[in-house]
Amino acid sequence: MRSMSSFRIKFLNNTPLTTILSLIENLEVTSYRPTKMTLEKLKAKVKAENIDFSLSIGVFSDKKLVGVMLHANNNGKLFNTLTYVDQEFKELLLITKMYEYALPLFKRFELKKISIEVSTSNEVLIRNYRKIGFKKWRTVECVYGTLDHQMKQNQEVVVQPASYYDYLVLYSEKDVLPSFENNEFCISNMDKDIVIRKAILGSTTVGYIVYQLSESKIVQLWVKDGYRRNKIGTTLVHDVLKSGEHIHATNIDSQYFPMLNFCKKLGGNQIDERIEMELFL
Repeated sequence: MRSMSSFRIKFLNNTPLTTILSLIENLEVTSYRPTKMTLEKLKAKVKAENIDFSLSIGVFSDKKLVGVMLHANNNGKLFNTLTYVDQEFKELLLITKMYEYALPLFKRFELKKISIEVSTSNEVLIRNYRKIGFKKWRTVECVYGTLDHQMKQNQEVVVQPASYYDYLVLYSEKDVLPSFENNEFCISNMDKDIVIRKAILGSTTVGYIVYQLSESKIVQLWVKDGYRRNKIGTTLVHDVLKSGEHIHATNIDSQYFPMLNFCKKLGGNQIDERIEMELFL
């Protein structure tokens, strides 16, 4: 058994991105659609989520990186976007040790809170985060499946490209809070990797969709209250997805039954459930 004296924990601001990739390159981005982490994917993730390496933590053994904890920073609110420990060191509670190192410094930096998502199937990790001080906020669901092309659309709806400003105006009416990776902060950093469309019925804008091209993923979908159950969401989805493509959406609030049921009707299956946890500093 190695002692903690043989490890060095430090922030990652002087660690090359290629070193981090060498540790996590075999990490499957998703279990339901096997894809490995690449340098391009990692760079895109860093940009979209505003990952701050001066607030991200690494564990080194004999100068080799064996564990990482990447934090995105949004105005003093941190989000743990990726935590990974080499299989050889899984039993050493390195996640706990990294936070024991970082939390006093985060408080000194006057950061506000840390959020994280953990699969509900990973009971050991959930218990560890609770011991650190994290508390459950909500449960979110991920869906994935083949799009049902037989779903009827609303022929009276006109779908048009929308600017980020158009999206922000509509977002102000949204009645469900998106998770970190799906929020307006990350969308603003995605640049050409996103498509935004708005639905117009008559002279009224009644909904929008945000779609991430590289991940083939619906980031946000919203229909104005009073216009729901009129095939507007279906029309928006079919505008960005072709028949036979996969419908893919992550981190849907589990209490938002209308969206979950809508995704199921389109062909999506619930394939992952996560607990969103928070630690106020």
